[in-house]
Amino acid sequence: DTAKSQKNQKSVQNIPYDLLIVDEAHKLKNKKTQNWKFVNSIRAKYLLMLTATPIQNDLIELFNLIAILKPGLLSTQQKFKNDFLSNSDKRMPKNPVKLREMLSEIMIRHRRSDTLIKFPQRFVHTESVALNDDEAKLYEELTEFIRRRYFTLPTQNNPRGINRLTLILLQKLMGSSTQALERALAKMVNSNFYKDDFGHSLRKLLDMARNTRLSRKAEIMLELVGSLNEKVIIFTQFRGTQDFLHEILEKKGYLISIFNGQLSQSEKDACIEAFRNKNQILISTESGGEGRNLQFCKVMINYDLPWNPMRIEQRIGRIHRLGQTQDVHIINLSAKDTIESYVLELLDRKINLFRLIIGELEMILGNLHSKKTLEQIIIDIVTLSPNRETMKRKFQNLGDKLEQALKTHQDITQAQEEVLHDEE
Repeated sequence: DTAKSQKNQKSVQNIPYDLLIVDEAHKLKNKKTQNWKFVNSIRAKYLLMLTATPIQNDLIELFNLIAILKPGLLSTQQKFKNDFLSNSDKRMPKNPVKLREMLSEIMIRHRRSDTLIKFPQRFVHTESVALNDDEAKLYEELTEFIRRRYFTLPTQNNPRGINRLTLILLQKLMGSSTQALERALAKMVNSNFYKDDFGHSLRKLLDMARNTRLSRKAEIMLELVGSLNEKVIIFTQFRGTQDFLHEILEKKGYLISIFNGQLSQSEKDACIEAFRNKNQILISTESGGEGRNLQFCKVMINYDLPWNPMRIEQRIGRIHRLGQTQDVHIINLSAKDTIESYVLELLDRKINLFRLIIGELEMILGNLHSKKTLEQIIIDIVTLSPNRETMKRKFQNLGDKLEQALKTHQDITQAQEEVLHDEE
């Protein structure tokens, strides 16, 4: 990005290079982008492109990479389509042997198993936790409140309704912790914005949240941390849950690092260093899943699970990546018979999310052929289902679609392997 800026672009383009090395070359998959045009404009005697995924969506991406590397090797794009793309699916290769022969002079491809790099295993364990009586009553009351209020959203004549994003946030907060939900409800009640029956319902929910005893999920988290003689990263989506976990763990005498988006860059650096050198536990919000390598830790607890699976993949990628020398253990905490448990069922059992190679998830979800993200589909199921039975049925239908998306991905990957790898 620095090189292609207006300030530097001409300077880079005016120099003839002996060797140009392009890392993460799959980012040049679209020849209409500024990245592709800029790299293609650089003069170099030799060009080395590095990527683990030369094909992410369809074979035209491969054509666009080769068009920079060796223009004309694959002829024109139209001829490439005619010769090598399946008529039914542009991701499926036609004449794979011929295409592999053409690529052999410019492509060296190694599987992970071909290298001497030993990649640690990933072990996944899910603790399914029953809600206590207080939580179960609060969960049912909140879910019913959300269903009712969804159909009375704010309008010009009814400006004090609760908008859809707020309803979904309340549901997600409940799936995280009653403490996070309580904080949000208190803020809404104290604002005096919601009156009449809206305000009454919110105050009732707030009273229920305040009178809920310590959840079984929190108790199990404490038991897990107590049984581990390891550094542990605990991920949560919400500051309210983060503060609650900090409080109950600190009372047990643990040294804790707190990481969230409110910290300055220097504070974030200091937080990670304290976790690396002294503290046993790092409690992090989603911001900890971005740009931080934490391979010195091998245990991760998902205290709650985002409905967006890409965020879960980002969490995993913080510790299970190149440089990790030990097997990684991922522990998911999930309350039984809740929306979160249905989402976990989709992601774990239907598409094996926690066992996928980083990057595979996006390709699988692309096979749903939906204009909506998976999270948006889940939100529709939650808000538009009139009762629990309908919601469960819709989640089951979505699970069937995800299973088919995974199978399609596997079929396409196998076909593309014929192009990218020599036969054994």
